[in-house]
Amino acid sequence: MGPLTVSPMGFGTWAWGNQLLWGYQESMDSQLQDTFNLALENGINFFDTADSYGTGKLNGQSERLLGKFIREFQGRKAFQDDVVIATKFAAYPWRLTPGQFVNACKSSLHRMQIEQIGIGQLHWSTANYAPLQERALWDGLVAMHEKGLVRAVGVSNYGPKQLLKIHDYLKARGVPLCSAQVQFSLLSMGRDQMEIKKLCDSLGIRLISYSPLGLGMLTGKYSPSNLPQGPRGLLFRQILPGLEPLLSSLKEIAGKRRKTMSQIPIPVGNVYAINDALSAEGAADDYETCLKHLVKNRTIEVSEVNGFPKFDLMLLGMGPDGHVASLFHGHPLVKENKKWVTFIKDSPKPPPERITLTFPVINASAHIALVVVGAGKADAVRSTLGSDQDTDLLPVHMVSPDGKLNWFLDKGAASKL
Repeated sequence: MGPLTVSPMGFGTWAWGNQLLWGYQESMDSQLQDTFNLALENGINFFDTADSYGTGKLNGQSERLLGKFIREFQGRKAFQDDVVIATKFAAYPWRLTPGQFVNACKSSLHRMQIEQIGIGQLHWSTANYAPLQERALWDGLVAMHEKGLVRAVGVSNYGPKQLLKIHDYLKARGVPLCSAQVQFSLLSMGRDQMEIKKLCDSLGIRLISYSPLGLGMLTGKYSPSNLPQGPRGLLFRQILPGLEPLLSSLKEIAGKRRKTMSQIPIPVGNVYAINDALSAEGAADDYETCLKHLVKNRTIEVSEVNGFPKFDLMLLGMGPDGHVASLFHGHPLVKENKKWVTFIKDSPKPPPERITLTFPVINASAHIALVVVGAGKADAVRSTLGSDQDTDLLPVHMVSPDGKLNWFLDKGAASKL
């Protein structure tokens, strides 16, 4: 994350000090310390807080507790030294100058009793109601970075347009935008979130997903007859009944995998969807750019055999005509060996416009699972796996990974073997 190395999963501290929404009581502090210790001892080193976390007289309590827990941690000092703190500075209406924003940063440092913050973040944008203040706050981020008060800067609750603007502004000032916090979960996957995700990937900004468990609704802990106290209870009462199909699915998956429901939701930040708002050609270019960024930041490895991106697992299906992905028999794209992602506008099967990974990318995979269902595909299966293999080369015959290939067939698909 910029100049910092952080754990893939972070620890949010919104609840610490918040009596209204989360029911915090100071008697909970020893349990919170134990929770902090457990996280740190198990590899989590990224902790997110804010100067506004804490209600009433407890304003700033989250930062105070986080600093205290770090100081009083009794485990390995290496864990303690490795902690990265990201805090957010509120865009309060009385913070009108860069100097006032720098002073807010200094106050946070004092509350946590640390010398430098990992990531200093602007908590929200004021562009829609106070655009002049917005520019002053951006200059405040630059100033706190230049003074060495923070190692990196980020934003929170920014839309795609403002995110691009602040990225370009900070870049011109010589300060890279390190991160962007967005509410992301199975309950919040709208067009804006996906657009922000794509923008972050293209600009090298690390996306931080907050509330990934939907304020607790995706944990399985609550139901219409078992609601949390306070405002969350009122919210949950309205939303939970409609979530029953989703929660039932999560519970079933968790049971099969012997996990808790909280461990099941896929982080939305790990989903790289095709941009269907673009043309086929544009979507292919966009997706290849995304893959190249993932290779650059080492999220995806590169095959030592052919230099193409190496996926841990590639899940493929097969059509009755032996096509895989969107690579069809007799089409020139089956011979594409330069591009990672390409497009087709004349697909023999609907829809006519598609994008697809190319064979060099498919075959660079460490594992390929080829799943085939239905008797209508039995001839293509026999031509590939049977003793009388067809000499006519089908796309499925070209699936030959550097790693392992496993076929999964139902009875119909295997009926002619």
